[in-house]
Amino acid sequence: MARTFLKVAALVALASICQAVPTFDAKAYMDGILEEMSVQARRQDLDPVPAHNFQVHLEATGTKPHVVARFHEGSFEGLGSISTAGRCNFARVNTEGTKMQRVWCYVSLANIKLTMRAFVEEIMGRELGTITAETQTGPEVLGLIEIEKLNGKVSVRVIDPPDFDLTTKIVQGELPVDSHRYADFERQVDQEVSEQLSHFLKNAYTRLLTTVVERSDSS
Repeated sequence: MARTFLKVAALVALASICQAVPTFDAKAYMDGILEEMSVQARRQDLDPVPAHNFQVHLEATGTKPHVVARFHEGSFEGLGSISTAGRCNFARVNTEGTKMQRVWCYVSLANIKLTMRAFVEEIMGRELGTITAETQTGPEVLGLIEIEKLNGKVSVRVIDPPDFDLTTKIVQGELPVDSHRYADFERQVDQEVSEQLSHFLKNAYTRLLTTVVERSDSS
């Protein structure tokens, strides 16, 4: 009997700490935040956002010369189109001295695209011209956004996926290499785009998202 009473007491105490709030629609809340993000991302030059320059090196093999593609003049599009994907979750903790609420949602990172030009040349050799490449995330790619408010302070986390399922293609110009080296070209571009996209999501996008959340709370 004593153990049963203690278990019931513990459950009652836990329920008073973590309270489900049926009137709070977590998805509607996140949808509103991301809708405002779509506006602010364009106003704050985050959609599109200039990409960082980079180079792709295709090493010499046999009689085939070393080729380098120097990427410049490119930008990412689509960071303002990130949207919720399915159900969102909500938790709240109210204890003496602690007031916390957290919303977290899976979000679609589909069809974010980098378009970038590159000057291509052989090392110590001839110029091969200019190409334009497009790299795009896959249609099923998901990330996670978590918004936490602890004692009035907002913190935001954007967790990107382990794989953006990128597809790279040349849409203008020609890269005169064989299929093996072209696959290496795609691999290097995809790796660079993944790193840059992750950087934008965890830095500039997260900072702007934090600002949007803070403004929504004060309005």
